Amino acid sequence: MSEALLRANQAALVVATTREPLNIDGERVYPVPPLAVPVAAAECPSDPMQYPAIRLFFETAEAASIHFNPDRRDMATIVTICRRLGGLPLAIELAAARAAMLGIDAVAAHLDDPLRILGGGRRTAPPRHRSLRATLDWSYALLGEHKRVILRRLSRFRDPFDLEAATSAVAYARSRPPISWPASPS
Repeated sequence: MSEALLRANQAALVVATTREPLNIDGERVYPVPPLAVPVAAAECPSDPMQYPAIRLFFETAEAASIHFNPDRRDMATIVTICRRLGGLPLAIELAAARAAMLGIDAVAAHLDDPLRILGGGRRTAPPRHRSLRATLDWSYALLGEHKRVILRRLSRFRDPFDLEAATSAVAYARSRPPISWPASPS
């Protein structure tokens, strides 16, 4: 549809957010990286609000609770949460909403199981944006079986990995029975 619109009107512009390029004439792809977070793991920066991830957390928690008023120690915990979530906007929004209800320390303490703690998003949000689990399930369902097998194999890595390790894991997968994706909790 975008391609037909662009052919019909040379002055038209289409801005689309997708996980993959549309592969149409004149397309320009702008990858959107995660939000910036402070690099140093041991300390809270003097102005944490200069980082988009911290601002998003703060604004979301503040919108969820009029009583949200973090002190300096809380801000250090918020920095840690945003860093552990890798600057991912949806995860930060879900964590901030939970922090407004459960407290910042409770969210930080449960980040080892992010699929459990980062649920219960806005009721008006599309179902795939209500929890981290729903987002992963929705994205997984969009993949063809070949890509699902590759994702299951690559999900075995806990730490960053390079192309050589990924290639080895996928090649190894061809000689092994498939791994099944865990079912969503009821």
